[in-house]
Amino acid sequence: MTKKIDWTTTNQQTTLNGHPFKVDAHYHNRDGAYQVISIDEPNMVIRYQNGRTLESLIALQARIWENMQEANGGDLEVESL
Repeated sequence: MTKKIDWTTTNQQTTLNGHPFKVDAHYHNRDGAYQVISIDEPNMVIRYQNGRTLESLIALQARIWENMQEANGGDLEVESL
C-alpha cells in the first residue's frame, strides 16, 4: 500500500507534515509566544513562556499562525532551541 504524502505550502515554507510546526521550535499565537512540546496528530502540546501548557488541534494553531503571518507581512520568525 502506498501512503499519500500531503505537501503543504505555508508562508512560502513547504512542509511534509501538512503543518509548519516542529517540536522544540518557538511560535506565537494571540496568547503569546510558545514552544511546541509534542506533536501527536491531530493534536499538539504547547507551553507558553509563563509555564502554562495547552493541548490544541494542530489545524487550529496552524490557521492562527498563518493568519498572524499574513497580518504581520510574514515577519514572524520561528526560533529553534
